[in-house]
Parts: sequence; C-alpha cells; structure tokens
Amino acid sequence: MAEKSVEQMARDTLNALIAGGYFKGSIINLTSDGLALDKESLAAIEGQLRNYYSTGMYTPVPPVTGSFRL
Repeated sequence: MAEKSVEQMARDTLNALIAGGYFKGSIINLTSDGLALDKESLAAIEGQLRNYYSTGMYTPVPPVTGSFRL
C-alpha cells in the first residue's frame, strides 16, 4: 500500500470526524436543503490536522494482520 500524503491523511481524518458526529451543530447542520457547512471552520481544522501530520510527531500504525474464524 502506498504511503498517504500529509494532505490525504488530514482529509481522511477530517472526513472520519465528520462521519463520527464529532462536530457541534454550529459547524455542520442538517437542513431541509442538505448539509450546511461552516467551510471556514472546517478549513481551519484541516489546516491544524495537516500541521500535526507534517511535524513528524505522528507515527503510522502498522496494518493489522491475522485471520479471523467464526
């Protein structure tokens, strides 16, 4: 598997946080027209994630290997 770029890791983390419901209603709201996003706040959060991943403080976790039996 190819190593992800800092930008891709930040985007993946942001998407996971959104999908997990970790943001207050002021950043993401469900309206009758769909989602209303505070794009400025989300861009700032993504920038912080990019900064975190680019510092080298983050060490990728190796993928889990093994077999599962039911």
